[in-house]
Amino acid sequence: MVALGWTGLDQLLSSVSNVVVSLAVARAAGVDGLGAYTVAFALSIVVLGFQRALITEPLLAIPASEGPDGHPRRALGAVAMLAVGSATALVLGGLLSNRSELVALAAVIAFVCLQDAYRYVLFRRRRAHLAAVIDAVWLIASVAGWPLITSRGTATTAVLVWGIGAGLSALLGARIAGVLPSPGRAAIRWWSREARPLGGFLALTSIVYAVGGQVTVLGLATVLGEGALGELRAAQILFGPIALATTAISFFALPRLAAARERLSLRVGGLVAMGSAGLVAVCVTFLFLAAPLLFPILYGRGFEARPALLVPLALQMVVGALAMGPILLLKARMTGKPLAGTRIITTLVGVPLVLVVASTQGLVAGVWAMLGQAAIYVWLVWRAAARSLRLVGTRPEPYAVLGVRIDPLGVEQAAEAFDRGHANGRARIVHQCNAYNLLLASKDPTYQTVMNRGDLNLPDGWPAVWAGRRLGVPVGERVAGADLCDAVFRRGIQTGLRHFFYGGTEASLERLVEHLRRSYPGIEIAGVYAPPFRPLTRSERGRITALVNGARPDVVWVGLGTPKQDYWMDEFRDRLDAGVLVGVGAVFDFLSGTKRRAPRWMQRSGLEWLHRLASEPRRLWRRYLLGNPEFVLRVAGQLGRERLRRTSASGRVAS
Repeated sequence: MVALGWTGLDQLLSSVSNVVVSLAVARAAGVDGLGAYTVAFALSIVVLGFQRALITEPLLAIPASEGPDGHPRRALGAVAMLAVGSATALVLGGLLSNRSELVALAAVIAFVCLQDAYRYVLFRRRRAHLAAVIDAVWLIASVAGWPLITSRGTATTAVLVWGIGAGLSALLGARIAGVLPSPGRAAIRWWSREARPLGGFLALTSIVYAVGGQVTVLGLATVLGEGALGELRAAQILFGPIALATTAISFFALPRLAAARERLSLRVGGLVAMGSAGLVAVCVTFLFLAAPLLFPILYGRGFEARPALLVPLALQMVVGALAMGPILLLKARMTGKPLAGTRIITTLVGVPLVLVVASTQGLVAGVWAMLGQAAIYVWLVWRAAARSLRLVGTRPEPYAVLGVRIDPLGVEQAAEAFDRGHANGRARIVHQCNAYNLLLASKDPTYQTVMNRGDLNLPDGWPAVWAGRRLGVPVGERVAGADLCDAVFRRGIQTGLRHFFYGGTEASLERLVEHLRRSYPGIEIAGVYAPPFRPLTRSERGRITALVNGARPDVVWVGLGTPKQDYWMDEFRDRLDAGVLVGVGAVFDFLSGTKRRAPRWMQRSGLEWLHRLASEPRRLWRRYLLGNPEFVLRVAGQLGRERLRRTSASGRVAS
């Protein structure tokens, strides 16, 4: 909670520094100068949007490294390279358009990017209070530059002052964090091997959302001119404190909602939304009525508080506050994909609509279109929240695919089951269900029985998820083995879970342990064992039982491949004292770095099988090119029989 409070303060200081510079240039250069500065600021936000999506998000997601050449240093190198490329583009744009403020932005964009990156490095290290300190330096530098901006009266001067503040802040961030950007080659290698695979769909949505609003700004400057953009910016600054206040409130509300996430409902979201909208409405009304007095104080002469412009902006603030409830619900339940989808749709559809209306009907009509865009966004977010709570907030009944029971849990719900340990004095068995082993079970009654004796059968592959949805079961998400491991490892560090790894080779297990200790500091590894690649003898079974029980693990991760691992767990469950046995197939290879997982976008779109086929065509071609079509045909037959049975049952009831 304290860290989130410092984070909210940091965001406030960062925003206020820009507001200070905006007010200074507005008083000195009027609406045209404010419009020119707003264009330069929007371009800097575009660069930061790419940086946060492609570099910062992966930096926060990748486990910390304790070495001197750790992830933050290489990430900072990637930031510096992005800044150099952006500076080159800005110089060319400024020279071609004869805009000196863009050339000035090119000179300081590296400082802006590095300051932002150091802020997140400090967040990562749980030193959010120091991130607020470096932003306070930025704010102080912006205030100190006020006389220079007002005396020169140009957007170029304002950009340079703003950039100098960012430079001082970045230098202090480097001093506090104690890391400097790594050389270009190391940064490129880090991004291509570690950061890029974590991008994909998340990076796309982050870029669209971050850049979409700035594209609107740049488009308005193009179709209406910088004077109109300056007028809009002045009106937005008037209501800016409300947006900052609601952002700060969300930082404090989110952890409370996350703590009660299993009890969240649309009613809770509605209460948050109505409370937020009511508070915003009161504040907006006050600022609207005070606008004729505040405008001369803030901007001096040359600015007029036009009610026709302020009304739709005020309504936009109130309507936007209605989205706070569902957004916080989605974040608290850690289901960000629905939120990302609504942001993409609203941006791709709404931004062109706003620009078309503004170019044909003028600035005021464009702002009314922005209000309509906000209303559509609120509607879509509420729909996403309702669907997410229906899918994730409840636990649907198990369903059967080709005769195998599947439990439609999410990753976090499945990870929670590991805390409960034994079931009726026996080890729990967790199976990962995908198209391959479901198809095998449909042909082998013995294997089908083994699968159905599992305590948890999780939908590992997208085919298992899609089949459940076609059967009318609201399956929320796929539970990939690697994602389940990650969730259990992180949770186990807090609860003290002890892990044993059975399978693979001695060399691969050595790499696996090294990677886990580096990636999950504090993880308790009870032991490892690489079994022979042949059937076990009776004496070997006894030695393995003694070895595992002597290690006292809570979880035994079994990586023998399908169906061997499922038979092994079924045989050994009564011999082992472990709480949970879980079969994870090739996950040992992914965790140890022996094999690479598909990019995140392929995982999310159901194409991970294609990546695996391309990586190991000789071993997997039969499974995917012959097995997958057969699985689809068999599931289609099951769906047809289910539909026919329901039709027959309804006919008998009607008669």
